[in-house]
Amino acid sequence: MNKYDSDKYAKGFNTWAHFVSMLFMKVSGVNSVRDIAYGLRSATGNLNHFVVTPARMRIAKDLHDGLGGLLSTAKARLTTINNEVKKIESYNIYEKTTSMVDEACDEEYHLIYFLAHLGSTE
Repeated sequence: MNKYDSDKYAKGFNTWAHFVSMLFMKVSGVNSVRDIAYGLRSATGNLNHFVVTPARMRIAKDLHDGLGGLLSTAKARLTTINNEVKKIESYNIYEKTTSMVDEACDEEYHLIYFLAHLGSTE
């Protein structure tokens, strides 16, 4: 707003007021200008948190710079882990391994049976 001086010729309804009214419209789900006006009038005391102060801007910048980067990195790592898990699951490692173990158990059973009955005459 300040960079382009967008409120230079505004009379009573600046860019910020327009933004707040459109935000109120979207959040409250109203469709008419009358409903927006009545809603904003009834909530005027509660709109103080929309005021941007230098302290709030500094906190927002600090959060964006510090926590934002950390969360972005964590999200990227989780996505990588998820992709690797999907890749591993696509190899059917569990099914193949359990099948091999079952086959080995069968072979062992037959070998033991064969060795146990090797010398018998039955």
